[in-house]
Amino acid sequence: MCLKKMDFRKAFAVLFVLIFTVAAALPAMSASAATNKYGIGSGYYSRQAYYSTPYIFDMAWSFSTPTEKLYSSTKIALSDKVSMTVWYSKNLKTDMSDKNVVSALSGVLNNIKTEQSKSAKILVLEIKNTGKASPESLVEQYYKNNNISYYAAVLPFADDETQQTYMKKSYSDNNAALFAASIGALDNAEITEKYLSKAYDDDNIAFFAVCFGILEDILNGKDFNALVKEYAEKSYADNRTSIFAVLAIEMDNDTLKDWYAKADSDKKTTFKWICDECDWDEFDGAWNIFGNWDSVWHDLNDCDYCRGEIHH
Repeated sequence: MCLKKMDFRKAFAVLFVLIFTVAAALPAMSASAATNKYGIGSGYYSRQAYYSTPYIFDMAWSFSTPTEKLYSSTKIALSDKVSMTVWYSKNLKTDMSDKNVVSALSGVLNNIKTEQSKSAKILVLEIKNTGKASPESLVEQYYKNNNISYYAAVLPFADDETQQTYMKKSYSDNNAALFAASIGALDNAEITEKYLSKAYDDDNIAFFAVCFGILEDILNGKDFNALVKEYAEKSYADNRTSIFAVLAIEMDNDTLKDWYAKADSDKKTTFKWICDECDWDEFDGAWNIFGNWDSVWHDLNDCDYCRGEIHH
């Protein structure tokens, strides 16, 4: 196992990076989008795919101002009688002059404007006309091609049977990215909790983290905290440190101190260390874990397993 080459702190750092990769770098689901961050110019931008029959729009925002010069721009009228400036790849000039494309794009922009409190600069990178293909057939196609962004964009528009079928398939295929897209599309707390329990029983830390992150978004605070408490107690009793580490991130410092005291009394050194390192009020734990990125990434690059799982 590649972790044997690292000391305990580095091993935990790798575990945390794996969790973070699932929760953040892989699709973070909204109603119809998958998000990834890519470098562009001197900064970063968020990239999402949106589906508006029959088009899929691959778009980005929060890109650096100097990057604007690399693209063409136009104004798109929205439903509230205002317009939004949109940048686009120069090879899309013909598409951006098509009234059908513009109409579909306007609908997508209206949704984005509703979801985001502040309007961001929008960049259209690609436009795909899916023709008369049904959402169900597109889901099948993009799943087979492992096209996560397009799959995530189309899945919410497929029927319930298709959504649940591919959620089960992505779990059985052990594909965390497609599973995140699948279960995110359902936006169903009961189903997500069932998969959370299954992931726990299967000792599948990545899928547990995916379900846990989704439940944080869809449960109210009281129910979510109760869930954290339930699985913290269960993982502590079962000596499941990786699961406990995911849960500890969501604990306040008073709760962490209580767990620290219990772990100290029970002589559970690993649990003590996790509680100590997750003291986020001071951010000392975060810097202790991630302070030496060069060393951590060097270990990841030297690890055959990790090199196959993490892309950066």
